Amino acid sequence: MKRPKGDQTGPDSLRNPSDYLREGGWSEDFAFIAGFTSAGFPFGTTWEEMEEMEKREAEIAAMRQEQSKRTIHVNMNDLEPAFEWRDNPFFYFLDTESGNCVVLPGRDYDVEMAEEMKAEVELVESAPPGRFLPVGSRYDPDLRPSIDEAREFVVDVDNDRFQARLNGALGQRRGAFRRFLDILHEEAGEVERWHHFRRQRLRENIAAYLAAEGLSVTYDALPQFHHPNESRRHLLEGAIAFVDRVKRIHGVERIALIGSLATSKGEPNDVDLLLTIATKSIVPQISAAGRKLKGHAQRINRGADVFLADSDGAYLGRTLRQEIPADVLEAFGIAR
Repeated sequence: MKRPKGDQTGPDSLRNPSDYLREGGWSEDFAFIAGFTSAGFPFGTTWEEMEEMEKREAEIAAMRQEQSKRTIHVNMNDLEPAFEWRDNPFFYFLDTESGNCVVLPGRDYDVEMAEEMKAEVELVESAPPGRFLPVGSRYDPDLRPSIDEAREFVVDVDNDRFQARLNGALGQRRGAFRRFLDILHEEAGEVERWHHFRRQRLRENIAAYLAAEGLSVTYDALPQFHHPNESRRHLLEGAIAFVDRVKRIHGVERIALIGSLATSKGEPNDVDLLLTIATKSIVPQISAAGRKLKGHAQRINRGADVFLADSDGAYLGRTLRQEIPADVLEAFGIAR
């Protein structure tokens, strides 16, 4: 914006405020007049300040143009709080060179916190224009998942009756989202699945926002969601299938489930079974069933072990080459 040329009727201090309005809200001294003092003096943005602002904006635009030619990797774990917390007391800045998120003290902070963040403050303040992009709910539109995205979440609910209740809640005119969350708590695992869906959608929205700002970014997706106790259910299914296979083998006298799957542990690491056999000649058949069990467990990155003992209580070893703990052998009256 350039300073207009033209004769002024007099110095700013002597002119009538209505004169400025007829001239577009500027004067010889001010590029933009925000108002007037009680004495009639104008105040606002001077021409020098306007020129400095335009120069800075041009520098930032040039930097954004250069940044659009490359891709940076960002840590969404650091960025999510900036957009998710509407009354966040901190200021968040994305380093467009490294992809790191810098957190600075906001309105309510003490001297000790300011001292701890002194290095980060100096880094942001001394950086060239445009390197640090201010991000977060205090600057940007709300990127958190909306009612429409909640409806997308409901599409994948397995229970038809529960799905219908969720859709009914989202169809209410008032308090739809609150009712939706209340119903979610009635079904085990659905709240956790919603939190996972919400975080993944927030990450997608953040990436889209940064793309609109001229930044091409990559980020790590969240690990695949598993319902609570899903690994336990999967391992138990494998154990049941194993038992169905080996119980028909002549010479298998006893099958016992041991290890973490036999406890109340919510997420057991593997499935362990102890078989008492009358003859070693059936070990190859048991080993074949054990390999199927191991393959089943590995689908969710878990393990499987099948231990063997003879009719006299002597420990024979395991089909998949690992020693059984001594305390377990003692509990079953088996001698090593």
